[in-house]
Amino acid sequence: MAANYNFDIEVGNLFEIKYNYTDNDGVPINLENHCIFLRWLTDTGVEYEFSSTETTTNYSLSGNADGSIVFQIPARTNQAYSFATATYDLEILGPSETYAGSGKPVERLVSGSISFIGKSVNVNVDTLVCDPYFNTKTVSSTRIPDINDIEYKGSGFSTVDKGSSSDTITITDSYNINYLEVSINDFNYKYPQDLRILLSPPSGNKILLAGHEKIINNVENFNIIFSNTAPSDKFLYNVKSNEPARITDKTSIIKYNDETLSADLSVFQNTSTLGDWSLIIVDDDASQAGSIGSWALTFNHT
Repeated sequence: MAANYNFDIEVGNLFEIKYNYTDNDGVPINLENHCIFLRWLTDTGVEYEFSSTETTTNYSLSGNADGSIVFQIPARTNQAYSFATATYDLEILGPSETYAGSGKPVERLVSGSISFIGKSVNVNVDTLVCDPYFNTKTVSSTRIPDINDIEYKGSGFSTVDKGSSSDTITITDSYNINYLEVSINDFNYKYPQDLRILLSPPSGNKILLAGHEKIINNVENFNIIFSNTAPSDKFLYNVKSNEPARITDKTSIIKYNDETLSADLSVFQNTSTLGDWSLIIVDDDASQAGSIGSWALTFNHT
């Protein structure tokens, strides 16, 4: 039976709500391969449908590997709402049929009511002017160096529909690695959830940096930093451009040429920088092509 939860939306403000979906033992259920649907029926009789499969700037709805469902509506979208209340259903559509011919399973997770709260003074948010000191500026993805850091830069490349590409950095220096960060700059893929991104070291298992992972905050020229020093709650699906992200371990379900993969950059601790390091991007869907501008390896060494 669906849970019941009521909430408010303050019209003209950024709205965000997060649900967590777990099994009976409290273990998060991976929702990346599920479709998420949120439907409203307003007091004026208007129906709204939001879907995790729709690409739009009017809202964001995602199901994630940690069992979370995140729904966001920007201020410029909800400032147009003129209704007072609505009822809603939040449902998920499973990735495969329960049995042959049954159709994919649908489960209603939450239902309830929404109250829309208007502002005392109506303002078109697109006309608001911010002090230039606070304006958003493009932030360089170059890491602030430690005295024992060294960076090696690779070239950009593109992939075609349902294809793969790579670039190799050849390092002739032999440093002992304390830890490693992998940066990908000017990442331009509309559907990152169709990609496998791997780091191939000079020896040992390849690192699955990302496997079919959605990026909620994906924008043009997105900058990615994979780092074991990232905050414990920061992963690729929820970071903003230039924010360090930890790796989500999907090696049990995502494969590459039947090879054994790793998902932890700490395996390079106390190994050498010497040799060929390659970044590989595999596009598993025929609906997109994409590119990166460059990539880099930053080693903290002794």
